[in-house]
Amino acid sequence: MKKVEDAIQTALMKWCDQTTLFCKPFRFHIKNEGRKTAVEAAIDKRMGALAGVPDLCFILPDSRTVWIELKKKKGRVSKVQDVLHAEWVKRGHMVFVAYGYNEAIEILTMIEGWYD
Repeated sequence: MKKVEDAIQTALMKWCDQTTLFCKPFRFHIKNEGRKTAVEAAIDKRMGALAGVPDLCFILPDSRTVWIELKKKKGRVSKVQDVLHAEWVKRGHMVFVAYGYNEAIEILTMIEGWYD
């Protein structure tokens, strides 16, 4: 159910607003999902849309990026996501999959600890 993942992400963004490290403008959502007509999908693809891109990007003070794919607790990562995430990790990016709100908070709290 996409609405569950939407609710998780909305709550997570409210949490991020209370932080210095993850507040705007140092985070953004990649609008890369949803049902589209064939024409809309083709336009998006020509404009650079890429399957498998994680839901959220966080820009850290030391020029590193953290990407988080949000899933509901029993969600699954697609094969396309697995492959893309692995390629980005090879290039030095941090990519996490968070299953639920609490796991996403744990990941971000861990990262916050690197800058204390």
